Amino acid sequence: MNFRRIKSLIALLEDENQKIASSALSELLKYGKEAGFLIKRFQESPNVLLRKRIHQIQAVARVRELREMLSRRLNNVHSGLWNGLLEIHMLWFDRDIKENINELFWALLDEFKANCDFSARAVSLFMKSRGFVIPIKGDIDAEFYCIGPVLESKIGTEAVLSALVYKLLLESGKKAKIVKVKQGFGVFCYDGYVIIPNDWELIASTDGEHRECMPGEILKSIAFKLFLSTVTSDSFRYSYTIGSCIGKTSTSDAIIKLSSILKENTK
Repeated sequence: MNFRRIKSLIALLEDENQKIASSALSELLKYGKEAGFLIKRFQESPNVLLRKRIHQIQAVARVRELREMLSRRLNNVHSGLWNGLLEIHMLWFDRDIKENINELFWALLDEFKANCDFSARAVSLFMKSRGFVIPIKGDIDAEFYCIGPVLESKIGTEAVLSALVYKLLLESGKKAKIVKVKQGFGVFCYDGYVIIPNDWELIASTDGEHRECMPGEILKSIAFKLFLSTVTSDSFRYSYTIGSCIGKTSTSDAIIKLSSILKENTK
């Protein structure tokens, strides 16, 4: 590692000339983790300008790391579903921290364990009683795809709510799987029913009737719809952020998936 070079670049962050500081910032980002621990030493610098620019570097590096992690998950069908949901949230709400979202979930989980016998009917009644609903058809607000706002507002897409139910059951030591049904996504419980987030309907299931969805597939569906939301709301910065993750998936897969989502949301 070129310590002298990195230290020189950090010193340039104090320059009042924005062009010089921006150039130094860009160069430091190229060093990635190599420069990370040196940069961290200056994050509480008494120099306001240096401190501000150090925080800018850390924010950019954090978003890049999240993008890279999510890109890998979208290409791996066996990805960690909950961590993927957290990463999608963090790319949209880039000042949030995962611990805050997890606290909301653990509070819900405590309620779930105390008030549910884990049967499909009980799970359905629990989610309904807590006010969880899907959005009005055609409404593609970005917050419906981010787990934090979904936990707070109780409004989320079928994919996100299905993932939430799956996580609640999993953390309660119960088996379940997310499946694709005609209505969208649902959660198959091993007492023979599929829970549909649309009004928390129960459907009796038979073997082979519903296709199991892998975590990577669910995350990909959420990411594509979130990307569509950014485009329709002219959120160009986030279009780039989410789009860059999608762009690293299979090109043919991306085109087919995005096409189906466009049709689904423009009927």
